[in-house]
Amino acid sequence: MKHPASREYKMMLKPGPFAGSDAARAAAVAAVWRDLDQHLADHSVSAAKQLELAVRRKVVFLDTPDRQLYGQFDLILRLRQSQEGMARADVTLKFRHGDRLQSAAQPFRPRKAYAGDGREVTFEEDVKAVPSARGLGFWALFSRSAKAVIEEVTMLATVEALGSVYAKLPAHLTVISDQPLVIVGGLVITEEVYAGGWFDIADARAEAAVILWFRPDDPRMPIAAELSFRFDLHKGRADPALAAGAWRLFQALHALDDVDPQGPTKTALVYGTAQP
Repeated sequence: MKHPASREYKMMLKPGPFAGSDAARAAAVAAVWRDLDQHLADHSVSAAKQLELAVRRKVVFLDTPDRQLYGQFDLILRLRQSQEGMARADVTLKFRHGDRLQSAAQPFRPRKAYAGDGREVTFEEDVKAVPSARGLGFWALFSRSAKAVIEEVTMLATVEALGSVYAKLPAHLTVISDQPLVIVGGLVITEEVYAGGWFDIADARAEAAVILWFRPDDPRMPIAAELSFRFDLHKGRADPALAAGAWRLFQALHALDDVDPQGPTKTALVYGTAQP
C-alpha cells in the first residue's frame, strides 16, 4: 500500500455533557449534532441525518509491562469484544507514525486462518489540530492496520504469540519475543459509537461519528468523548475543494464550546502520554 485510502479528522469533546443514562447520552449526542448544523450554516457545510448508537463494545490495549510495542516500535495492539463477554475478539495491530513512507512500508498482515472480512489491511491518515503561531496547526499521522479475528483472547499471551496470528511482523520484535502481553494500565473500556450522520463538503460526503469511552465501574460518566469525520482518498489524493472545505470545517468545529482542544486523546489516556 503506497497511498492512504482515507483521511479522518479527529477532535476531543468535553465529556461532561454526555454523562447520565443511555437516554440522556443519546439526547446529548443529538443536541451536539444540532448545534453543529446550526453553527456550520455560515460555512457552506451542512450536517445530514442523525448520529445514533451503532455499537457498544469492550476495548482493551495490550503491550509488554513496560509498553515496548508502543514506546519503542510505534505499534498499537487493540482488542475489541462484544459486551456479551464472548472469548472471541477482533484484533487490530497498528503501526502509526508521522512518516508516511515508514507506515506504508510495513508488511505485516493477518495469517489466513485469522483474516476477517476481506478488508483486513488498511492504510489511513489521521489529522488532529495543534497550536501554532497562526492559530490552528495541522498534524497528520499515518496508520497501517491489520485486523484479525481470534477465538480466544488467551492466544495472545506473549509478543511471540503475535507471530501465530500475524505474518511478516517486524524482525526486531524478536528481541522482546519472550515478553508477556498485559492490558495497558489495567484499563478496560466500554466504547459507544454513535454514527449514521455525515457532513456535506464540496459535493462530497464525510462520514461523522461520536465515540464515548467509559470505565465499566462508572457507566454514566465518560472518560473521553471524540468527534471525527472521514472521507475516502483516491490514490492518496482528494479533490482540492474537498480538502480545503474539510480544513475549513475542522477550523470551524474547533470554535465550538463543545470541543475541548486541550483534552487528552484516547491514545494518551491509554498510554499515559501527551502524544496523540
